[in-house]
Amino acid sequence: MSKLEVLDESRERGAHNPFVIDLISMVGDNQVELLILEARPWNDANVNTLEEKINNYLDYVLDGHLIAQYPQAKDRSIALKVKCKEEPHGNTEKLFQALEGYFAQIGWKLIIDIEK
Repeated sequence: MSKLEVLDESRERGAHNPFVIDLISMVGDNQVELLILEARPWNDANVNTLEEKINNYLDYVLDGHLIAQYPQAKDRSIALKVKCKEEPHGNTEKLFQALEGYFAQIGWKLIIDIEK
């Protein structure tokens, strides 16, 4: 059983809630995009919750829950998209740099989408 609740309308979405997947989208014919919404400014206090949420997303996919709930996701590439208000810096930037290296090893893609 996954620790995450997928698209549970009763639970608030966002990086501050590590136990909810904010959004899952099928993009084109070959990609699944998992979205994390981050409305808070980047700071060291927020990075632990963000890291916990990312780890829960990883567990959700790697433990087979994504395919169990969304069979159409099978054989698609995975992208984790973080939608945020500002350019990552400090420990958040370091976290994303480490993730890019790990994601390259497992065939995932990290997308940082900065709202303007």
